[in-house]
Amino acid sequence: MEEDKVGYSFEIHQEFEEDSNDALKRLYEKIKKGLSQKYIKREVFQGYELISFKDNLVEGRIEWDDRYDDRTPKFIIDGQEYSLKELGRMMMSCEGWNFKLEIIEPTE
Repeated sequence: MEEDKVGYSFEIHQEFEEDSNDALKRLYEKIKKGLSQKYIKREVFQGYELISFKDNLVEGRIEWDDRYDDRTPKFIIDGQEYSLKELGRMMMSCEGWNFKLEIIEPTE
């Protein structure tokens, strides 16, 4: 049985001829950068917690939400799990705006 994948995940691509120490250094830098960046902003306004995207940018990971029988996704952002509904609610702070969605490989 597969463990929950909540939290951070970092990957790099190592070329066959590349020195392993160089690849580990690149992975370390990627981890350091990834842990220092935060994309979710939490604020309390008139007693309500508002969750939105910091600087209108968000990066994370798409996973399968096994709490449902259908193909419902969940999103791992800043090491925390968010449902499709929660992600949509965060996007509503930009209602009327356009957006750009980019899907990239885990090694990028």
